[in-house]
Amino acid sequence: MVLVGVTISLPSAARAFPGIHVGNGWCGEDVAKDWVCWRRGVVLQQGSRIPFDHPVLAREGTPIVTASRSKARLSFKAQATCTLGELSQIFPRTGAANSLYSQKRGWSSCTDPTGTPVKLFCDDPEEPCPAEVRTKGTSLYKFSAGGTAAASISEEERHRVRIVSCSGSIRIKLENGEVFAGGPRFNGRLIVQVEELVLVLGEGHEVRTRIIVTGQVPGRGECADRAIQMQEAAALGSRHPIARGG
Repeated sequence: MVLVGVTISLPSAARAFPGIHVGNGWCGEDVAKDWVCWRRGVVLQQGSRIPFDHPVLAREGTPIVTASRSKARLSFKAQATCTLGELSQIFPRTGAANSLYSQKRGWSSCTDPTGTPVKLFCDDPEEPCPAEVRTKGTSLYKFSAGGTAAASISEEERHRVRIVSCSGSIRIKLENGEVFAGGPRFNGRLIVQVEELVLVLGEGHEVRTRIIVTGQVPGRGECADRAIQMQEAAALGSRHPIARGG
C-alpha cells in the first residue's frame, strides 16, 4: 500500500514565524499536544462527535472521521496545521517514525512552516515505503483505494495517492528509482499521482509503483478552498490568507 513521506516548508517569510501559532484561531492552544477541531458538519473521534466550540486532544491511533459535507482542523504540535476534508478517515501518529497520521480514505492538506521532516500518511504501517514526497509550500493529498479487477489467471488491485501542489515545489522518488521534481506556476496547480498496482498471480503477487504526471493545471481549483487558505495563514501566524507564489 502507498506510503508518502513528506517534508513541508514554506518560503523564507515563514522563518519569521517559528512553530505553529495555533492560538490564532486554528486549533488548540498547547503546541506540545495534537488537537482536532470541528470545522463543519459531523466530525467523529472513536465514534464520538467533536464539539463545535472547543478543541479535543487527538489520540494516537484513534480514528478521526468526517461525514459528508464535513471538515475538520488538526494541529500536530509545532509540526503542521492540517485540514481534513469530507468523507475522510485518519489515524493520528500511526505509521512510520515521525508520522503525522495514517490516511485510509478521502483528502487532507497540511502546511508546515518549520521545515521539520514529517511523515504524512501510509495506509499500512507494516509495509515498506514505495514512494517519498518532499514539498515546499502546501499540498493536498487524496487517497483512493481504487478497485479490483479479476481475470481468469490473475487479479489486480490499484491504490492511488493524488498530490496537488498548491505552492512552492514538490519532489517524488520511488523505490524503483523513478524521480519527479517540479512546482506549480503562479496562480495554477501541479497535479501528480502515485499509483501502486498489485498483481496477484496464483499464490504470489507482484507490486509495481509508478508516477503519473498530469502536469500544470490553470486556476486555483482545490487550492482556492477557503479552509486551505486559512490553514496557510494559520501556519504563518496571520489571521488573513497569504498570497501564493509559484
